[in-house]
Amino acid sequence: MKRTKILFSLYILCCALISCDGRGNNLKEPTQMEFEQLKAEAIELATYLTDNYTVGDSIFFKTETGETEGFIVELNYFEELAEIFEAEGGDKETGDDEDDKGEEIFSNNVVGYKMCTALKSENAHIQVKLFYMLENGKTYIDGTIVLNKNYDLDRSYTTRDGETIKIMVADKSCILQKHVGIVKVCGNQHSWELIQ
Repeated sequence: MKRTKILFSLYILCCALISCDGRGNNLKEPTQMEFEQLKAEAIELATYLTDNYTVGDSIFFKTETGETEGFIVELNYFEELAEIFEAEGGDKETGDDEDDKGEEIFSNNVVGYKMCTALKSENAHIQVKLFYMLENGKTYIDGTIVLNKNYDLDRSYTTRDGETIKIMVADKSCILQKHVGIVKVCGNQHSWELIQ
């Protein structure tokens, strides 16, 4: 569990630092209106994942071999995310990362929501996470896929297109459908497609 929290914190830190593009401190607190809008949009985003499941539900997928594999919903949650990350940057004057003098401290205030659904079968463990975050007045969606409890620290790419969300990280991909949930997962030379 401790390893999971450390990996999750590293993942959020990477996302936050990448999104700030070296622009320095970003500690602007969101307004109440921004918080309310963020929550409303996150609740709507949950219709692609967590709203479709209750712990203990049974779900069936067709595997890459054509067999049916049954999963149980092991974990399902939606919660608020609020983190402040700090890191040191390079010398502002010279751009030299090796010189400790004059380094700028980068702070990033990440607020938003995270949601997660984990499925378990006799042979596999699938965990899908979605993050809806607000930074510098702009919102964005991110996600990750964990197969058989093996975490990738590679950058994920999450796209939303109408009724579907696609998450890609390393050699894994997942498709979420609004009001349905997880419809397809691929990775580690395996695939699972929802039987509807």
